[in-house]
Amino acid sequence: MLSVTHRLSSVIAADRICVLEGGRFAQQGRHAELVAQGGAYARLWEKQTGLVAAAGTGAAELQPAGLRRVRLLEHLDFEQLEALAPKLVTESFQRERVIVREGEPGDRLYVLVRGRVEVIRASASGERRIAVLDDGDFFGEMALLSGAPRGASVRALSFCTCLSLDRADFLDLIERFPELRADIHADSQRRRHAAEQAETV
Repeated sequence: MLSVTHRLSSVIAADRICVLEGGRFAQQGRHAELVAQGGAYARLWEKQTGLVAAAGTGAAELQPAGLRRVRLLEHLDFEQLEALAPKLVTESFQRERVIVREGEPGDRLYVLVRGRVEVIRASASGERRIAVLDDGDFFGEMALLSGAPRGASVRALSFCTCLSLDRADFLDLIERFPELRADIHADSQRRRHAAEQAETV
């Protein structure tokens, strides 16, 4: 299948990406290779996502301006985002990959930069989907706040790019910015209500 697009999130999983710049063939390769190389593809990826590639690697970091697009962090000022950015780790997950597993200890908060995931819970009849999350949503926060094991699994429905924050940095963040705790609780209540409705259907 051949796809022609300017929306890079739609070609992340492609076997080969060919980049045209100024009407000329500029680069080719897979997504991670092209981001690591720099050049036209990496510049467009940065513009569309706020993710900046670390030189010579497939890793990336989200710059402070890009972090403001994350719903959970939109109320922080530039200096606060600048202090937070180095603590976030970029992780990518292929479609069908289980990112967190029900019953495991909660050790990281995940923020979904690009992609879609499903939140699933084990039941007597198998798996039950309780939510679908996409760009800007976050997960893993309740296990971090309560210290209890994860109450559900999260599986990638598409290629996903996430930012993750370890438990100590997450707890420090909400200690310093109490408004984040209120936002997290409000979002968690909304999702819990949606999950309860899904389980009664």
